Amino acid sequence: MGGVFDTLGSISTLILALSMLPIALALHQIYRVSNPELSTVTVLIGAAAMLAAATVQILRLFGAVGLEELSSIPFVVIGVWLLFAGYLTLTTSALPRTSGWLSIIAGAGVVLVIAGFVVSYPPPLWGFAAYIAFVIAYPIWAIWLGRLLLSDKLTVSGQSPSMRGEVA
Repeated sequence: MGGVFDTLGSISTLILALSMLPIALALHQIYRVSNPELSTVTVLIGAAAMLAAATVQILRLFGAVGLEELSSIPFVVIGVWLLFAGYLTLTTSALPRTSGWLSIIAGAGVVLVIAGFVVSYPPPLWGFAAYIAFVIAYPIWAIWLGRLLLSDKLTVSGQSPSMRGEVA
C-alpha cells in the first residue's frame, strides 16, 4: 500500500515542480524590465530547482532508492525562489502587493517545513504551521497569478493600467 502512495506522491510532486516553470518564466518577463539582474538570478535559481525536483521525482518513479533526503533540497531552493519572487513583487509594484506577500509566506513555509524535518521527525509544531501556511498561500498565489497573467490587464512592463492610476 505504501508503494501506491509513494508513487502518487512522486507524481503529484513532479506535476507541482513542472507547473511552476511557466510561472517562473512569466514573472521574469515582468520583472526584467525594472530589475533585470535580480530577475535573471531569480528565474535561473527557480528553473534549476524546479527541473532538479522534477528529475528526482522521475528517478524515484523509475525505482531509484535513497533519494528521499535529496528530494528536499530542490524544494528549499524553490522556497528561496518564492521569497525572491515576493521581494520583486513588493519592490517593483508590477503586480499587486498582496501577491508578493503570499509568495513570501509560501516560500518561507516551504523552507521552514523542510527545516522542521531536519530538526526532528515528526517535525515540531512550527513545521506543521509552516506546512499549513504553504498549503494555503501557494495555491491562492499561483491561481491568482495565473488568472492575472491570462487576463489582458498587464502591460509589457507588467503593470496593469489600474495599478498605475490609469482608467482601463
